[in-house]
Amino acid sequence: MKFKHLISISVLASSLFLGACVETQLAEGGIGGTGISVGPITGFGSIIQNGVRYNVSQARFMRDGVNVPDQSQYRVGEIVKIQGTINADGVTGKASQVDYGSLLQGQITALGADGKSLYVLNQLVRTDSLTVLHEVKLFSDLAVGNIVQISGARDAQAIIRANSLTLQQDSFIPGNSLQLIEGRITQVDVRTQTFIVNGLRIDYSRVVRGTLPAINQYVRVTSKESLQNSLLIASDYRLAQEFVEFTVGEEAELEGLVTAFISSNRFAINGQLVVTTSATKFENSTAADIKLNAVVEAEGQINNQGELVAEEISVRQASSGQTRELEGKVMSIDASTQTLTLLGNTLLVDASTIILQKANDQETSIRFTALHVNDHLEIKARQLTDGRLLALRIERDLEDLSSPDIEVKGLATAINQSQGSLEILGLTVMSDASTEFKFNSDTVSQAAFFARLVEGQSVVKAEGTQLTNQVLKADSLELETEDD
Repeated sequence: MKFKHLISISVLASSLFLGACVETQLAEGGIGGTGISVGPITGFGSIIQNGVRYNVSQARFMRDGVNVPDQSQYRVGEIVKIQGTINADGVTGKASQVDYGSLLQGQITALGADGKSLYVLNQLVRTDSLTVLHEVKLFSDLAVGNIVQISGARDAQAIIRANSLTLQQDSFIPGNSLQLIEGRITQVDVRTQTFIVNGLRIDYSRVVRGTLPAINQYVRVTSKESLQNSLLIASDYRLAQEFVEFTVGEEAELEGLVTAFISSNRFAINGQLVVTTSATKFENSTAADIKLNAVVEAEGQINNQGELVAEEISVRQASSGQTRELEGKVMSIDASTQTLTLLGNTLLVDASTIILQKANDQETSIRFTALHVNDHLEIKARQLTDGRLLALRIERDLEDLSSPDIEVKGLATAINQSQGSLEILGLTVMSDASTEFKFNSDTVSQAAFFARLVEGQSVVKAEGTQLTNQVLKADSLELETEDD
């Protein structure tokens, strides 16, 4: 028997922080030795997810409900559900089935002024420095009318946060392009044969259905028609499952956004309730890092109440604004500690770090052992409480191996306005009249820029090509505001 476990809004309203109504699909009975893992693909050579390398030689592969031949049909950053087993070593396993489902697919209807958000079928989608782009090199290369596919999740404010974004077509092609949206029906008009999902009006008049759509149904809508004045003509719609179904006693691994927060002992990841105990281990993070919209990885077992009782927690990203960035040459690599040094900073690489190699705008997954001293890398990292950096994503572009570009982004310290200098992640940055100063993409004067800086709080990105004895001559300095 399957049933729903629901935490009502009235219960959450009395909590420390109200994020969202949380609903978990739960089935009674256990399947010994098997489990479910949900999260982004971080690498291939089999499929790597949540720090586990799954053997997929005997797996069934599904993509948007259709059988596909093999793992080549998936991309790094896409969120998949893997059913299978994890070996006793905790880092290898065997998959019996891999499922991918697009959250949103269709025409870009607008681009945000912030240079990192967009609207797809009028749905707000936010990207950040960790969003993996496919078939497009830069966010700025996207244009209104492009057809894109989004893998991600809705945050506590119901805004879609993109894990990966794939450019599928430059423009809508009748009879070829497919548009897709899923969500709860909030309004139905039988007279006009339309319903509304996430603010988008859907015309279902061409769909043959025995049961009419109803308010609060969670549906998946597909269309082969171009968007017409904010109206999407459905080719098909069907009931869908909003959350992953777990089984009592089942082992579960889950990575996603904190969508509801009662306390650091009780919260939800992508709608799934998670509880921590005194026995829960925190890897490279603390309980204080858990908050709304943080990216958290949890592993444990499903109890009789449908809660994931966490044996281990890892906060991958406390907020998008806390991501640190470095670009430059690798100074040293230590295989025994799985660390590398770049721009004087030691970076820890763990089993969930995404490591990509690009060539001709195509990317492949590589292992840590493939990296070398003097490689030119772009790294996105999270600064731990002890000051170390945890590498979240590493990119090596084969076309940029000899690049002189240096980039560093982090908290500004040792600010000296009279000298036009500051420190970022231990690197001294010098500026002068030739430096371009920006605040949220607007050009400002050097004086105005330094007047806005707050010691140990302002996030600054510095770019340049001249690095001497850990001193960078800045070609540009940009002050950024942190996102939640």
